[in-house]
Amino acid sequence: MGLQKVAFNFVVERGGKLAKSLLCSKPIQKPINFKGLKYAPALEKDTVQFANKELAQINAKADDLMQKVRKSFRADYVEERLPDVVENVKKGHITTYEDKNYLNYKIIENFKKENPEAFVLFGGERLSAQNYQNIMTKYGGVPIEIAKDTPTTQIKQLFKDIDAFAQKNEFEPTFLHYMNALIMKKYNPKTYEYIINSNNQRAIAEFENWGVYFDKMPSASFFKSITPQQLHAMTTDCLPPSATISDYVACSDKYLDKTSSAVRELSKDLSKCKLSTDVKLYRGEKTVGMFDSVGVDKDFEKQLRQLLEINKDKAKNMKVSKYTGRYSSETSTNLYDFLSSKETLTLADAMQLAKFGDEKLVNELIKRIKASKIVDDRFKSLSFDKGMAGGWMSHNAGDNTTIIQNATVKQGTQGGFHNGSNAQYEVILNNTPKEVKFSDVIYHKDGDYFELDSVIQNV
Repeated sequence: MGLQKVAFNFVVERGGKLAKSLLCSKPIQKPINFKGLKYAPALEKDTVQFANKELAQINAKADDLMQKVRKSFRADYVEERLPDVVENVKKGHITTYEDKNYLNYKIIENFKKENPEAFVLFGGERLSAQNYQNIMTKYGGVPIEIAKDTPTTQIKQLFKDIDAFAQKNEFEPTFLHYMNALIMKKYNPKTYEYIINSNNQRAIAEFENWGVYFDKMPSASFFKSITPQQLHAMTTDCLPPSATISDYVACSDKYLDKTSSAVRELSKDLSKCKLSTDVKLYRGEKTVGMFDSVGVDKDFEKQLRQLLEINKDKAKNMKVSKYTGRYSSETSTNLYDFLSSKETLTLADAMQLAKFGDEKLVNELIKRIKASKIVDDRFKSLSFDKGMAGGWMSHNAGDNTTIIQNATVKQGTQGGFHNGSNAQYEVILNNTPKEVKFSDVIYHKDGDYFELDSVIQNV
């Protein structure tokens, strides 16, 4: 979808002389009566030359920018010295950083070929290769995907709308503002319109911050899914400044000892805030340990142990961690030794075996998860960004079965939004008892994780 120009070139006979038609001139204030039209093929040359000249300028800028991108992504070095990387990308075998980086370069190169006008537009006035580093690093190439299906005229109009919005609210728009708006306009138009047409100064301030602080900016998944209700909670239910809260965000593992003074202080700070509305949040769990308190009957346990023995060799090669609740814990044993050494098995252990089971076993696990009710009395971090929560889920997870929660946290639950210096966009819940119920469960066998729709509220 590149540059397209359509021009109509006519001359009219006016008083015995040829003159330019209204179709290619500025509007004339007084009406004129025309006796006839005559086609003047000689004017075609000028119009084609004009269109070609503009296209040539865009292509020249695109070529210049592409050279900067090649240098930024070290494409010359890869193609000259790392032929295996080139082959891996051609075959789709992306395993190393060099593979991923070169794949990103090829995506950008194809974008330049398919739509040089949008390619230059994304490069900005300074034709910055850094813009493309940011597109691939922070957005995973999502703006490029959008541009492939969006007329360049619409993208330009969006940029103009953001310019006007920024001018109205007295901030300088950046490349990041344009990309964030592009994603929301495409995938999340309700929130885009809510921000652009809103008088909610806190929401406007959040939008401004997303384009100013790269390290604090959310991921593309955030902009695809953030809702006006979530923005309300984000801007209304902010936690007050607290050294203890900031310390918890930096290292939550330090707050597992319920008898410590730091835990009491954090609980006191969080008790001062309650969510003003129901809000959808996400949490990733690197193990299934939250279900370790849910027992299973002897018949089901016998079935699970038999399944473990059948898959003994596979299980011995799977590195897992124990259910410590620590974010920083690493894999310390293998799945077979971990489960076979336990005197009794739990629903958490059964979920670890889902990868070996058939559809009947998975359905049985889903039924038991839905029937369970967890009372959790730990501090809990949840995020507005499902992509961020997915990162928590996979951090040092090894071969553990993991969990992603799509949680509705009910109004009145103690806690609030931590508007800190990182990009986690998290809500921290207090360590008061919280009831967790599960309305829907999906097991993703390919990724070996459970996706749980849950409701969380204070009890």
